[in-house]
Amino acid sequence: MSTPSKSKITVEEKLRRTKVTLDRSLDEHARRGQVTVDVPVEGARGSAPLKGALSFDQLKSGGYIKQRQKDLFTVRCRCPGGRIPSAWLRATADAADKFGKAYVHLSFRQSLEIPYINVKDFPEVTRRLNEGGARVATCGPRVRVPTACAGCEYNPNGLTDTQEMTRIVDREFFGEEYYHKFKISFSGCPIDCARTNENDLGFQGAAFPVWHEPSCTGCTICAKACAENAIIPDRKSGAPKFTAGDCLYCSDCIRACPTESWRAGLTGWIVRVGGRHGRHPHNGTVVARLIPDAMIVPTIRTVLDWYRASGKGKGRIRIGELLKAPGAMASLLAALKPVVGQHLVENARAPEPIVIHRYDDSVPTWIPGAALASATRASSAAIVSASIDVCGMTCPGPFATVKESLDALRPEEKIEVVVDEDSVATLTKSLKEEGHRIMGVEEWSDGRFRLVVERGANG
Repeated sequence: MSTPSKSKITVEEKLRRTKVTLDRSLDEHARRGQVTVDVPVEGARGSAPLKGALSFDQLKSGGYIKQRQKDLFTVRCRCPGGRIPSAWLRATADAADKFGKAYVHLSFRQSLEIPYINVKDFPEVTRRLNEGGARVATCGPRVRVPTACAGCEYNPNGLTDTQEMTRIVDREFFGEEYYHKFKISFSGCPIDCARTNENDLGFQGAAFPVWHEPSCTGCTICAKACAENAIIPDRKSGAPKFTAGDCLYCSDCIRACPTESWRAGLTGWIVRVGGRHGRHPHNGTVVARLIPDAMIVPTIRTVLDWYRASGKGKGRIRIGELLKAPGAMASLLAALKPVVGQHLVENARAPEPIVIHRYDDSVPTWIPGAALASATRASSAAIVSASIDVCGMTCPGPFATVKESLDALRPEEKIEVVVDEDSVATLTKSLKEEGHRIMGVEEWSDGRFRLVVERGANG
């Protein structure tokens, strides 16, 4: 008797079926919005706290981040600028001892996190934190807690007051809801410890040096202090020759000069927009130079307003991706011009990708079975011309958006597409029907998918 033939299962269906969670019961409840917590969860700025049955995404947006272990969460505290009063430390240590595993984790964005908190202990943990002055932070598609270095308060390299600006920005913008996360950072000098180039909006302290000739003795100390060779001494007189294009505005020459012949002509903030880190980092681009403290808040508001208007209808997208579209940077610069005036960098370019995951095509033969999927791995890691996020769009939005980008490419050029679970199967099918090639499919832990799509010759 012959066995009935099994129906063929598509790759997309296999991907859909193989989503793995280690906390299946609670995860399934969360998908249906049925995880009930006995503590108000902070919502977006201006909205009421969330209560009742909540999803994991809602809990995470309020600072309660689901772990892989059953019923356990990491509770994140809000620590603007990384400045943590000792009372907060005592409160978090007490909560970790009583309800966690007796340790606190410092996140890369300067937040205190208490892992291994059971969902039933949220009310007591939150109460203890609040009594110590600490607050649970926010995640999700919102303006995040700003990060900062120590600034000029006690750091000898500091040129600007990062901590004061962080307090102001946290008070004015924290928790505002947008299409994706929005990170802001402050560095007090060009050493840039706070990585302003890797944030959606970054402010870096800077001082433009001006030479005062009458008091100069030609000692050449300034040239020795300049690590960028922006100052070269005259061979005969020792007088400095300054090349502005090589200067980082770090103030080393000003600090080194024994006669105060080098002085700060202007001290302010370098403004960078569109950076990000992660799997596919981008360098933020400088859009303004040496703006004063008073321009910080209006600059942020202008950028956020532009982001809100320009991202409408484009799904889950970072501001850096928006700025890569034709004409987008010019549009943002036009919006900033009335705010920053002469400080604007008129010829600013779009944010540029930083390739960090570039490996050769050789297969590591010491790994059992590596050769079996080597072609898929190689193509999935292919260098892409653009990254597009179509999560949250309704049909036919994802396909129309991706098709528009593919139409602008040459055959065999590739793009990266981030798509949610509801649209991945339809999108891949439509792209194949158009003659394009799916080079790789990767599922992320949050349920989204990353596709690498190659433009077909007849697409």
